[in-house]
Amino acid sequence: MKAMILMLTVVILILSITLGFLIFKLEYKPSELPEETAIELAKTITVLRPSFIDAQIINDYFEGTALEGFGEYLINAEKSSGIGADYLLAIMIHECGVGTGPWIKNGYKAYFSWGITDSGPNSEAEKVKNMSIEDGIIYVANQIKALYLTKGGAYYKGETLSAMGTYYASDGSWASSVISIHTKFASTLDEKIRAKQWAMSSRVLNGDLLVPLYFTSDYFTRPMTREELSIILWRIQNK
Repeated sequence: MKAMILMLTVVILILSITLGFLIFKLEYKPSELPEETAIELAKTITVLRPSFIDAQIINDYFEGTALEGFGEYLINAEKSSGIGADYLLAIMIHECGVGTGPWIKNGYKAYFSWGITDSGPNSEAEKVKNMSIEDGIIYVANQIKALYLTKGGAYYKGETLSAMGTYYASDGSWASSVISIHTKFASTLDEKIRAKQWAMSSRVLNGDLLVPLYFTSDYFTRPMTREELSIILWRIQNK
């Protein structure tokens, strides 16, 4: 009788552990992408595309932080530079947290660490310091576009975060870290927005014209020709 009770107790214990493990596996969702996935995305996804978000979405995400109210600044920076506001947001969070970085506390508007070197602030950091926050964000976005993301730019290696990170930061994991932050933000967006972002980022839909000429407000509502559909299917097949 005692042996049977002991055996039953052991069986119940094993079942409890197994059930607990299965529940953990079903409920657990990592907050960040696996490193290798983030690296591959950083190498292939262009940052020069519309974000399809508005200022309110960004403000809601930053609610309660030192960056609350920055939505309009980032949207205007996207319109000016062609860099998606969602990517500007991810770079900003990586560089300054949520507006609590040490250089910001020292009076600099170092939301992108622009002009902040290992030796300290240079003339570019001083220049941004003397601008309004919005003007500074738009200025830095345009400088990133011109120097890092435009052919012929001093630090141009391509239009991806991986290419940008070659010279933007000494940290070799900079691009994958920014992608992970971006993924966390993107998970809060409506599926339609994320689908449009992917279609543009992966170049499955956009054409060969320069950013943002390939995109118009009726892009996703106008009828698609057979030729366009053929090109899209061909691109998917060859990805």
